[in-house]
Amino acid sequence: MSSVRHRIHRLVLAVSVAAALVSGGAALARVGATASAHGSSRPVAVQPATKLCEPIVFVGVRWQYVGGTINKWFEWSGGWTYGPSNSLIPCDTDILLATYSISPFTTFPFCCAAEMSYAFNWSGVKNTYVVTEPFSNGVGVITSTKRGTKLVETISTEPYTPADVAVAANGTMYVSIVPPQGSSGSLVSCIVVYPPNSSSSAGMLSDARIGTGTSTVAVDGAGDLYVAYTTYAASVPSEQIDEFVKGKGKAVPFATIKGATAGSIAATKKGEVVTSSISGSAGKITIFSHKGGAPIGSFATSSDPGSIGLDKKGDQLIVVDQAADVVESYSFPSGGLISEQPFSTGSSEPSVAASVLLP
Repeated sequence: MSSVRHRIHRLVLAVSVAAALVSGGAALARVGATASAHGSSRPVAVQPATKLCEPIVFVGVRWQYVGGTINKWFEWSGGWTYGPSNSLIPCDTDILLATYSISPFTTFPFCCAAEMSYAFNWSGVKNTYVVTEPFSNGVGVITSTKRGTKLVETISTEPYTPADVAVAANGTMYVSIVPPQGSSGSLVSCIVVYPPNSSSSAGMLSDARIGTGTSTVAVDGAGDLYVAYTTYAASVPSEQIDEFVKGKGKAVPFATIKGATAGSIAATKKGEVVTSSISGSAGKITIFSHKGGAPIGSFATSSDPGSIGLDKKGDQLIVVDQAADVVESYSFPSGGLISEQPFSTGSSEPSVAASVLLP
């Protein structure tokens, strides 16, 4: 995932040297109602949170670095609530999905951010979400409510690394994967297909234009699968979007955004395709009809919209800016800003938001 890899490289370096990310930076006022603080942070570096975790504002994923004798990044998943200065803080019941040993002054060796998707009622469990575990080569299925977050199951993608995940309305899960570093040329990036409520793959979808790069994925209400990735011509990037009709067969070109690197992708039940992209220091959301081609709408975001997600109704778009460490909510499709909140843990250890969804 060339674009995600680039974002994570910048992100890790920024987290390592910028104390502003520890506290979420300068307080950014929420648009609308005023939030109040709930509880106090726990004196635990790995998992600071509040004991009273209500309301749950988002369900999300965050990376937290712990240095000293540990020197690891921890991937936590679960609910987030309001903290001091209108920031977002994780709940004390969040669960650890993955760890990775690394120096704070070096970058992740290759992709990826931790992405997530609604999973509806996976294996009969309500309020389920699927979350990529890029440094454990798996996908976690979690259930998260105000009572806590629990791991339902973990689905292995060995030896591949998961980059993104999307679940169709019928329960079919699609996992975008990349081959491990140093692997032979016979291994290429592809999309693994899992039948509803199954941890066993039913096959793979391939797109020759992606090669060994990484794609983000989304599926609409009709079951059409969309793949976003970046290509380069004379060092000039373009975000490419391809489509697998009904989630099967061969990939067909859907749309192109020239001069931009691909961020994340989402799709509505009606078939609109929404993608984030980065061009220089500008972030942008672009909306396409189910027919593709020219966009039908767009709006600006903060500079690094690394992860996006639509709410269940499809009228609100959530954006995680991993560089600024803020979570933004926009009305969809108008693009009006609803809220902009910094992410903070109240800890002395750097913690960075990765992806979020509305509960």
